[in-house]
Amino acid sequence: MKSKYPPIVGFKPISVLDYPKHISSIIYTFGCNFNCPYCHNKPCLVKISDFFPEDIVIEKIKERIGFIDGVVITGGEPLVYEETGNLIKCIKNLGLKVKLDTNGSFPDRLEKVIDYVDYVAMDIKTSLEKYKLLTGVEDIEDKILKSIKIIMEKAKDYEFRTTVAPKIVEFEDIEKIGGLIKGSKTLYIQQFVNENCISEEFR
Repeated sequence: MKSKYPPIVGFKPISVLDYPKHISSIIYTFGCNFNCPYCHNKPCLVKISDFFPEDIVIEKIKERIGFIDGVVITGGEPLVYEETGNLIKCIKNLGLKVKLDTNGSFPDRLEKVIDYVDYVAMDIKTSLEKYKLLTGVEDIEDKILKSIKIIMEKAKDYEFRTTVAPKIVEFEDIEKIGGLIKGSKTLYIQQFVNENCISEEFR
């Protein structure tokens, strides 16, 4: 029987860092459509036989109502699954806020859930012309642009963020990213960390 929620491979009961100005729990969904060599979130990408039972995760969240303000849904890439919309609505029905982390490659699914999400954090990996080289995904540029537009026009609150990985993000790429999100609220520049990268070259 197919689950109504995306596969969950990790759960962090309490975080004070991942949702700005809020205490949150974190749900990690399985899988990503990008193949970024510097990714360090390997447990969400490799095949794992023991997923977290969704009913247990929901119960753990319920136990923390009154202490946590919301739930962060991250990955991997949560919007790989249409069922992530069901998870978002379930959390909202508990009276909690939802923060969604996304790479912006599923704009149609993003648009379907945007009204239920309180905060969106979208990674802008690099300048558009480098996206295919970095991610291995064809014809991704228009989807990234569409997601940026949806977030800037419809999100209740949001941030864009870029990890400055060697050779992937250089000064000219930062300038081009600035052009993509001109007029937006926030771009966080994140330091590259070489621990646990999928690619040995980036370690």
